[in-house]
Amino acid sequence: RGQYGPVRLYRIRLDLAVPADGETPFPVTVERALPLADAEGRPFAPNSIDTEGLAVVAGGFLVSTEPIVHRGVAAMIGEFGPDGRQKGQLRLPDSLLPGQGHGGRENLGFEGLAPTSDGKHLYAAVENALEQDGPAADAGVASPSRILRFDREAGGRPEEFVYVVEPVTPAPPGATAYRMNGLSDLLPLDESRLLVLERQFVDGVGNAVRVYEASLAGATDVSS
Repeated sequence: RGQYGPVRLYRIRLDLAVPADGETPFPVTVERALPLADAEGRPFAPNSIDTEGLAVVAGGFLVSTEPIVHRGVAAMIGEFGPDGRQKGQLRLPDSLLPGQGHGGRENLGFEGLAPTSDGKHLYAAVENALEQDGPAADAGVASPSRILRFDREAGGRPEEFVYVVEPVTPAPPGATAYRMNGLSDLLPLDESRLLVLERQFVDGVGNAVRVYEASLAGATDVSS
């Protein structure tokens, strides 16, 4: 959120050659840090944007953000040029706009963001249910989040599909212990199949990660 320096992207090189000893970590090199700027070319003020997902597309980048509800900051999918300056943003459905009992939750908005390999479609995922859609994930409680599919060629309103995020497991060690599970990322395999990453944290227990294959074939478009 820019509290510790400019909001920025990193370009990282990974050497995926398997080390001979099978134990040495893959070499990771940070090649560049690219600060992001608003449409006027100004750095984003601290706590004015909560960047999450990144998609490399023709002409630059798409960046998804989460709402900062207590500051009245809405989620967005911003379009940025290769210089890091914002060029615009995708039009989002009214269902995501903030309001009393409506829209994304604090720190549980857009995370996953990925184009299909042909660039025709863009998928974006909300980490947990919107306020009007149901509860956030909790111990024994699933959360109906939304996956959006944008048609980058035809434009217009995206399709929206329900994806049910699993309940938090195991049970937290106490009633007030922090816990969450969310849809953190996704990867299209084709126009209707996705790999979906769910990541949870339970205070006193730690992290857990699950990867699912999900299919939108035959799924209902709930955008209306």
